[in-house]
Amino acid sequence: MTNKSGDETLYSKADVSVDDGCLIAILDAAVDAIIIIDEHGLIELFNQAAECIFQYSSDEIVGKNISMLMPEPYKSEHDSYLQRYKSTGKKKIIGIGREAVGLRKNGEIFPIELSVSETYVSGKVVYAGIVRDITVRKKTEAELLHHRDNLELLVQQRTNELSKANEELQKLANVDGLTQLSNRRNFDEMLQKELQRAIRFQHPISLMMCDIDYFKQYNDTYRHIAGDDCLVSIAKCLRESFKRASDVPARYGGEEFSVILPHTDHKEAKYMSERFVQEIRSLKIPHSSSDISEFVTVSLGIVSVVPDMPCDIKVLINVADEQLYKAKQNGRNRIEIVELKSVN
Repeated sequence: MTNKSGDETLYSKADVSVDDGCLIAILDAAVDAIIIIDEHGLIELFNQAAECIFQYSSDEIVGKNISMLMPEPYKSEHDSYLQRYKSTGKKKIIGIGREAVGLRKNGEIFPIELSVSETYVSGKVVYAGIVRDITVRKKTEAELLHHRDNLELLVQQRTNELSKANEELQKLANVDGLTQLSNRRNFDEMLQKELQRAIRFQHPISLMMCDIDYFKQYNDTYRHIAGDDCLVSIAKCLRESFKRASDVPARYGGEEFSVILPHTDHKEAKYMSERFVQEIRSLKIPHSSSDISEFVTVSLGIVSVVPDMPCDIKVLINVADEQLYKAKQNGRNRIEIVELKSVN
C-alpha cells in the first residue's frame, strides 16, 4: 500500500504480498499488541491485539500519529522526544522495557507494559512497540497490596495487644493487687538495683519500714473488709507522701509497708516520713481497739547510709526492721531512725 506521496510506508491488512500476508497473520496471532511506527511517529502497522486493547480498528489508526494512543502529558511530549532522540541518540524508552499508560478510543486511561525497539526496513528507520495491557495485573497487585497493608495493620494491632497484655502481666507480677503498690518481689528487685547504684556513685540511700499499730485488733473489731479499706487508705497516703520519680513505695507484707528512697540522706528521709505520719493522722480512721489513740496510727523505722562496699539488701532491711521494732517498743506512733557510717 502506498501513501499520498507515493512512498511505500504503510502496512495494512489489504494489498499485501503472500509473504506480507504471512507476516500479518503471525503478528495478528500475537497475544500482545504490536505497533510499528515510522521516524515521524506515524503508525504503519497495528495488529489485532492492538485493536482489541486500544479499541481502534487498523483502518482507523494506520497513518495516524502514535501520540493519539497516549494521554497527556505524554501525548504532547512524544514528537519532541522522537526528534530529540534522533538528534542526540539519548534513549528514554527505546530498548528499555517499562511501565506506562495508554489511552483507549473511549478515553479510558489504562496501565501498560511497553518495550520499543529500533530497526531498519527497506533502508528506513522504524520503531516496533510491544504493548501489554496490565490492567488486571495492576488491579491484582493493588488488591494484594491492600491485603498486605490490612495484614500488617492486623499484625500491628495484635502486636500492640500482646505488648499491652505483657505489660499488664508484668504489672500483675510487680504490683500488689489490693493497694496497687509495688509488691515484695518488685521491692526486693528495686532495692537491689538502687543499692548497687548507690555503691557505684556513692550517694545516700534510705529505707523506711512502716507498720500499722494494733492492726490485728483493728481487723478483729471492724472485720477484714474494713481492714482492707484501711490498708488502701494507708497506701494512698504513702503514694502521695513519697511521690518523687525515684521513690519506691511498696507493700512489704500484711499491714507492713516500705519505701525505698534513693539519693536521700537521713534528714530528708525523716522529714518526708514525718509528713507521711501527719497525713495518716489527718485521715482520722477510727480505731477503738488501739491502746494509744482513738484513730489509726503507724510506727516507722528508717535506715540511711552511703554504702561503702557491696552488701546484701538484707542488711538494710534488717536495720530498718530493728528501728521499726524500736519504735514499737518505745510506745508506737513514732519514728526511729539511724544513720549508718558503713554497711559492714
